[in-house]
Amino acid sequence: MPLREVPIEFEVDTFPAEVDRLLLDADEQIEAFWDLFKQHKVHQFVASDFRLIWGAIDYIKSNNLADGNSFCEWGCGFAVIAALASLAGFNSVGIEAEDPLIDEAKKLHQRHNVDVELWQGNFLPRGAKALAEKGRSYVCLQADPPPAYEKYDMQVDDFSVIFVYPFPGEEFYMQDIFERFARPGAILLMFLGPYQVEAYRKVSHR
Repeated sequence: MPLREVPIEFEVDTFPAEVDRLLLDADEQIEAFWDLFKQHKVHQFVASDFRLIWGAIDYIKSNNLADGNSFCEWGCGFAVIAALASLAGFNSVGIEAEDPLIDEAKKLHQRHNVDVELWQGNFLPRGAKALAEKGRSYVCLQADPPPAYEKYDMQVDDFSVIFVYPFPGEEFYMQDIFERFARPGAILLMFLGPYQVEAYRKVSHR
């Protein structure tokens, strides 16, 4: 089942007050986290453009583009995107392999009373490694924990929208995983760098 691009058009000029407060707080917390890098040494964390992605999530929700109300952030870090999805009205989950990042996400969410499930583990489902191109080194495959889904009796195809910020060169691998494991009708939302956010829907025919 192929993927079809979903056009998303939005402008991000102003934010709801609760979103603005969350984002300002997240900026400060992430900056403080990096100031203490030697204490935690978490290497695989790069913050995405939270404000741009809020616009995309809000557009998807406001225009009823999702086939349901479940949202998952792959490799969530501080789970800011998962929190934004919750504020937009989604039932939101964030999956992260690094314990220190899960701890940071919990602190942020508690301060803003955001309802997000945080799963410690691998966002890659069992069997995803077989889709990797031979001879290539993927950063996302360096995570050691087992897939997080099984602990919660869920799978990738339980989610309506999945967000990921892939490492450079891994976006097509993320698309392959989504195409293989997501359900028909689900949306893959990807941040690919400055001012670039793309969305794809899994369809049952070309």
